[in-house]
Amino acid sequence: MPPTCFSMDSLRRLAYSSARGIASEYIMIADRDVRSDYSAEVRLQLQAQGKLWPLAKMGRGHIVPSAPLELPPCDAVVIMTIDGDERRWNVRLVDGASPVDTDVRTRPR
Repeated sequence: MPPTCFSMDSLRRLAYSSARGIASEYIMIADRDVRSDYSAEVRLQLQAQGKLWPLAKMGRGHIVPSAPLELPPCDAVVIMTIDGDERRWNVRLVDGASPVDTDVRTRPR
């Protein structure tokens, strides 16, 4: 079974549902329940070796870089910011990342 991904659209829905106090990070609300006049500002980033890189997606056990990325296996931090509220996850880039990787394996640390 492939790892779960959170796309930017899914994260916007998550931010909206969290703002209403009805969801955890694992519950997404249906499209019909999302108000069209609300738009969350969502940013995903990877912090490693003193630099920040944008991410397209994140999921349990993996990240998807927005642009080519080259890193050795190392400790890192995945940062998700929704409407100014930041959440961080300490991870290990298990195999590192190369510019051709579209999916980078992680594990919690």
